[in-house]
Amino acid sequence: MSNKKILMIFDVAFPFVKGGGQRRLYEVGRNLSKLNYDISWLTFISWEGNNKTIIQNNIEYIGTRKLPPLYNKKGNRNKSEPIIFLFDIFKNIFKIRKYDYIWVAQWPLVHLIPIIIFSKILGTKLIIDWWEVWTFKNWTSYAKIPGFIGYCVQQATLFFVKIFNVKVVTDNNLEYRRLLANIKKPELLKVIPNGVPEDDIKEANLEYSSVYYDVVSLGRLKNHKGVDYLIKSIGILKEKYNLNLKVAIIGDGPEKDNLIELVNNLNINENITFFGEIESFSNIYGIMKNSGICALTTHNGGGGNLTLLEAYGCSLPAVAFKVDEGIDEELVDIGKTGFFAESIDAESLAEAIKKILKNKETLSNMKIHALEKSKNLSWKKITKSYDNFFKI
Repeated sequence: MSNKKILMIFDVAFPFVKGGGQRRLYEVGRNLSKLNYDISWLTFISWEGNNKTIIQNNIEYIGTRKLPPLYNKKGNRNKSEPIIFLFDIFKNIFKIRKYDYIWVAQWPLVHLIPIIIFSKILGTKLIIDWWEVWTFKNWTSYAKIPGFIGYCVQQATLFFVKIFNVKVVTDNNLEYRRLLANIKKPELLKVIPNGVPEDDIKEANLEYSSVYYDVVSLGRLKNHKGVDYLIKSIGILKEKYNLNLKVAIIGDGPEKDNLIELVNNLNINENITFFGEIESFSNIYGIMKNSGICALTTHNGGGGNLTLLEAYGCSLPAVAFKVDEGIDEELVDIGKTGFFAESIDAESLAEAIKKILKNKETLSNMKIHALEKSKNLSWKKITKSYDNFFKI
């Protein structure tokens, strides 16, 4: 029996561009290649060299053109990039007929309707990974006119999903409920959570940093990531409770200079270490495994959170903001694997951090629970769920 062919579609590709969405496709894709699937990925060219097609980790990467800038000078998403990708999708649309399945990621959104239409015309099975349903307020707070257009595109796409009976996967129950409210066809929806890179975590470079960090934060340094609240909370814990905590901030972005200035103003330079972008996951996991807790301070993003599960895999309980646009609350077992800050401010975050770090026994027990929660979420197990869903 010949292998089934899957074409994954996402504008950026892992491991060349780091990010949760592309990491998910990559991990599942390379594991599906071991289950009698041939895996290809249609994407912008983000790898070195001039080759339009390369093969790596059993994935055939098919490039459309060099990756345009993803962000503008202000650090906001480049609004022309989705249009360029849409144009490239039209140029490559008839590639769809060569595959048994098309597996397309939600973002950058504008490409979904033509893929839905042409997959039906060409008779190819389509699965969409949909990670976030934004409200009208979400869209317009991000950008007024482009936000309004984005909301209209989102709602139109959800309508097409409904009338064409397209299968949709999401990574958490919160987004499942939002999708169901729009599509109203539960038979089309499936929750398949994110996974834990167990093998990569086992290979963590524990010698990368000899310093023990009480708190670790990782992600792109943008305003909605809320790292400023973390920094302010460390200042509060030091001044108010005499807790002199060490914090590792991993990542880069447009807010970095502002965050460094904030650290200087609060006079907590000895508490905060900015690592910048760390390319090696082995080094990142080395820092995490030698830390106390993980701070997930984003206050606008999808309900599923890959970093949270990576933290669990490194035995890190988590603190996060309790917000509708944030992490699905079902992913955190309160008092066992983490705590939520009840409001988006530094004082609430400081209290959540203190709950875990105030005594060693609490931290030790929560580390055990966090690691235990990660054990049923290996990428191999997640891949099997996709395999079963493709075959339905």
